Amino acid sequence: MKGTDIVKEIERYLQDNVYNYAVLIDGEWGSGKTYFVKNELKTAIEQARVGENQRKVMYVSLYGCQSIEDVQKNLVWEFASKINKAKKGKEKHGGEKEENEDGIYTNMVLDSAASSTKKILGGLAKRVFPEESLFDVALDWIRTRSYVFIFDDLERCNCNLNEIFGFINGMVEHDGAKVIIVANEKEISTEIVPDRIEQQYMVALNDGVLWPAYEEKNQFKYWLGQRHQNSNKKLTLSELEYRRNELFPMAESNEDYKKIREKLIGVTLRYDADYMHIIDTLIDKTGYKEDVRNIIRRNTAFISHRMDNLSHHNLRTIQFFLSKVNFLIVKLNTLSIDPEYKEKIEDYVVKECFDFAAKYKSNYIAPKDDVVFLSSSSSKPLALSIKAYVESGEYDSESFINEISGIKDFYMAHIDTDDPYSKLYNNYYYLTQNVCEDYLEEMIAKLERDGYPMSIYVKILSLMSSLEEIGFKESFSQRVLSAMIKNLKDCNYTGEITIDKFYFNEENIYKKAVSFATKINEEIKLHNAKYKRASLRDILLLDTWVDGLNTYVKSGNKRYIEDQVIFSLAEPTDWINAITRSSSADIHDFRSWMWSVYPNDLKRASFEADWNTMKMIHDGIHAKEENDLIKRRALELVVWQIEETYKNNTGEEYKTSGM
Repeated sequence: MKGTDIVKEIERYLQDNVYNYAVLIDGEWGSGKTYFVKNELKTAIEQARVGENQRKVMYVSLYGCQSIEDVQKNLVWEFASKINKAKKGKEKHGGEKEENEDGIYTNMVLDSAASSTKKILGGLAKRVFPEESLFDVALDWIRTRSYVFIFDDLERCNCNLNEIFGFINGMVEHDGAKVIIVANEKEISTEIVPDRIEQQYMVALNDGVLWPAYEEKNQFKYWLGQRHQNSNKKLTLSELEYRRNELFPMAESNEDYKKIREKLIGVTLRYDADYMHIIDTLIDKTGYKEDVRNIIRRNTAFISHRMDNLSHHNLRTIQFFLSKVNFLIVKLNTLSIDPEYKEKIEDYVVKECFDFAAKYKSNYIAPKDDVVFLSSSSSKPLALSIKAYVESGEYDSESFINEISGIKDFYMAHIDTDDPYSKLYNNYYYLTQNVCEDYLEEMIAKLERDGYPMSIYVKILSLMSSLEEIGFKESFSQRVLSAMIKNLKDCNYTGEITIDKFYFNEENIYKKAVSFATKINEEIKLHNAKYKRASLRDILLLDTWVDGLNTYVKSGNKRYIEDQVIFSLAEPTDWINAITRSSSADIHDFRSWMWSVYPNDLKRASFEADWNTMKMIHDGIHAKEENDLIKRRALELVVWQIEETYKNNTGEEYKTSGM
């Protein structure tokens, strides 16, 4: 039953005076029973009129109660809070009345009740009320029929269930109370633990009793171990339990439980949470900014669906998630994100945050092929920073920023079917010229915002080749090329655009696409040469220039250094100044770096372009002018190493005259 149905049934229950009984609200742990009871049912009960009267709710949790006295003590505490509330109301209004709206007699009794309660809660109960229990005293001050008593967490109560049910039954039958019990009934053991079970086991150990034959003795495995058992005079645990059950059968206890349950509980209502409604309510109660709440609310359907998939319907998990997601959204809003992908990335963060929260709280064990909500082509999770924050509270700003960038790339690579590029590439021959030109304007505008992944640049070029071939203006293609070149320059792209003839049916369209790619590659190559020359010169000016060189040649964290032109990208004087101003230790590290670029067992294609600069470095180092003997030797070894590099790549000895 949904919450609204349960409320209606409880309202009928409050009107029922035919016979006395309690109502059980049954539901899974964490399903929101308590939340529903405290926030919706309590309000509905207190607003409902029963004849001329209204009832108040006395809510008591049985969690951890070890005895009936503990339950009664919880009731006294709840009653004391009611007294305190009533007294404050009396003082506020400056008058007295015979009985207040909570059903507590307040005419002279109120002040004595408040003072006596302080003594009770201070541990003076026996001296103040030697003949009565605290609960009986509380009942003297409260009009029981004015209340609906709600006992929650029955399955988490450590009292004997028969005693608890007997106590509640007394309230229902003798005091005329309306009682609602809230529990996860399948977790309530119907196997009642008997009293004095230790003594029962002691009796079962008595060898003076002629015990009935134990059925396990008829089994072959028993006879194999009989001699050992007899020699040690020990019983198996199963036989011990068998003996105890023979003398003290559990069936009687279970029958007592069933009888009192049937007598006490007149109606069982199965609570089925309306998660969409509850989630929405919890979001509102967070107090987060409206834009944050709206972002979360967009994903309530996903949250509800994910709980179904994980079979984890626990509102505490939702509250845990809400405590985490606000921080991540606030951090996300500090980043510069293309408006076209902002909403998708926001939803991604919310969904991943909930996914990790639900798995963490449900002790989820992932199968080997399990991946997170989004994944790259290599199935590598993209949200490790979110996972770390959810599970441990550790937030790594750099990792989060990098992962968000990866998510943007992910969405860019998965272009929607309603994107102008998709509409043109797949269907332009079904459209009119005017419609195509409108889509072209949209596509170019997005391309100018760097809104497309570079992986589809070749397809865009093939599209422009086809459109230009049938007569579309060349200006469209030129704008496309300009946008692509700018985007590639901005990210310092080092590759080349390659056109594969396999994808073209017409030779002239293929050649046009190749000409587009050639123009782009020439521009990028020229840009890269200027960029590398400028950046390498900046590196050589640093005190940590050798470390900079290592990073420069291993861009992209590659393990091995590729064959690449390097020395000719800076002036010889830049190299000489960096080497000669350095310590012998730095010069030693530079030589190690130089061996990695030009190993003594490999020939490099880049040597021909680099040699002229290397030769000028060789001739510009004057080791003999250095006074420090260690540094002088280091400089001499640099000169020697350049000569060895020449020999390794040409097969000839280095001569002073050069090549």
